[in-house]
Amino acid sequence: MLHKISDMIYLVEVMHKKAKQLHSIKYGGYIKTPERDKHIDVLIEDIQTMAHKIASDKEPYKKGEQ
Repeated sequence: MLHKISDMIYLVEVMHKKAKQLHSIKYGGYIKTPERDKHIDVLIEDIQTMAHKIASDKEPYKKGEQ
């Protein structure tokens, strides 16, 4: 495992925060504008990047080396 467990927890927490932001912007009554749509796209890209970072961490976990 390339990341420490605490790093993974942090990434998941940030992803959750961004997902809640995304939901609020998408469904919270914001007026649809090109800027809003761009913000939505950026949030989605950020979440996907973080998810990929976690998913691509295939190394076995080695306790005490982090």
